[in-house]
Amino acid sequence: MQDQSRWLSLPKGNARKITLLMGIPVLLAYIAKILLHQSLEYDRGPYGSLWWIICPIACFIGMGLVVFLLALTIFAVRRAQHAAPAVLLIVGLGLSIFFPLPPLAKPIFPEEALFINHRSDFELVINLAQQDKLECVTNWGCEVGARKLPPDFDYLSNRGHVQVSKYPPGSLTVTFVPFNSYYPIFYFEKPEDRNRFWYSECWDSRYTRKLDEHWYLCADDWL
Repeated sequence: MQDQSRWLSLPKGNARKITLLMGIPVLLAYIAKILLHQSLEYDRGPYGSLWWIICPIACFIGMGLVVFLLALTIFAVRRAQHAAPAVLLIVGLGLSIFFPLPPLAKPIFPEEALFINHRSDFELVINLAQQDKLECVTNWGCEVGARKLPPDFDYLSNRGHVQVSKYPPGSLTVTFVPFNSYYPIFYFEKPEDRNRFWYSECWDSRYTRKLDEHWYLCADDWL
């Protein structure tokens, strides 16, 4: 009974020191959470088939960390002859997962910077699209949605093309692909159109950015 009460009482001496040391892996776990979050914010991918390699490696590392933390817990409890190190480590790790992140600056993506710096050129293309003054792509015809950008504006989208859609009737949607097809910039004449199922890449996600009332930087769901 006395041994039982000692294990449940407040730690003292060596047991207290060992318990406090358990705060180090808790702090490291929280820092790792911040670094992982920032890594995901900046590194957008896509990784494609690399996930077949990344996922097993991540699972292997995760299992290794679990085994390490379990061994650390057992070692600390035995050295301290007290349950406090295990309680602090388990509770601390649990809280580190759910504890909110500190205020962190969001990266400015290349497409976002392009839009900010050349907003007037984007707007001019929209004016031309509204007036049906964008030429059809040679050899493709006007049956497809692709339209040629004016020569001085072809840097706004890959191959100097944009996609123009006027469906549903009364709506205008123009898609720019400045650098990567996974991260297009959309203009929605009716902002609510982005919620239509065929524009799923513009639904709210980690990388979706509202650039303005009608403008969105979208992200194809590659995760």
